[in-house]
Amino acid sequence: MLKPAPKPDPRAFTLIELVVVVVIVGILAAIAIPRLSRGTAGAGDSALSGNLGVLRKAIDIYAMEHGGLYPTAANFATAMIQYTDSAGTISATPTATAIYGPYLRSIPPLPVSTNK
Repeated sequence: MLKPAPKPDPRAFTLIELVVVVVIVGILAAIAIPRLSRGTAGAGDSALSGNLGVLRKAIDIYAMEHGGLYPTAANFATAMIQYTDSAGTISATPTATAIYGPYLRSIPPLPVSTNK
């Protein structure tokens, strides 16, 4: 006599069930990945805005203490992180005349990637 074919194991998943789950996971990933990437771009923009605000305030304080004069582009970084006198002469340490500053601990880095 022939034996009857074995019954499928009721604890196993069918191929169709697995395909449906993979399709659902793919749809969720297609929705979620663009939203996450936009969030990181927004964070970079917020960090850039914050850093620019800090720089703007430091420059304004410098100008106020130096009679409306701004640091030159050539010595901007050192003028912001070191001491200066009323004429804008830079000193690494505070002296009797170099009483202003430092305005920043360091120049903030550019938080935006150049690879867009």
